[in-house]
Amino acid sequence: MKITLKDKEGIEFCDCEYIAEETLARIDWKVPYITVENVQQLGHLTFELFAQYKVTRLLNNGTSVENSWDDANEWLATNWMPKAIEAGLLKFANVLSENLYSLLSGEFMQDNAQKLENVFELQIFHDVEKARDWVLS
Repeated sequence: MKITLKDKEGIEFCDCEYIAEETLARIDWKVPYITVENVQQLGHLTFELFAQYKVTRLLNNGTSVENSWDDANEWLATNWMPKAIEAGLLKFANVLSENLYSLLSGEFMQDNAQKLENVFELQIFHDVEKARDWVLS
């Protein structure tokens, strides 16, 4: 099952796919600049997937993202991460572009995750296939 999300202007900003045999949700960002609203819209969709399909693994492909998304990190840390943990998320492979701003945001997200109790494993990658191998191991 694959869902394409669009912003207020109707621009497709990401695909989210649930792969049942792997209990994996895969996110593929399609735009270079993401907003807090994009992250929150996707976050709410993942809550639905976690609840409906008992997703335990998440692969986030942000190789196209070239901006900082630090504004979204507070929402991710205080809203998304606790709900993801409660829903049973075990592993999160976060594939980032080489863009400095995106990398720093990803590291900030990883730091926030490590501060939580019962945290899922979160690893940063730059290669989608290596991330996929890790998240499925």
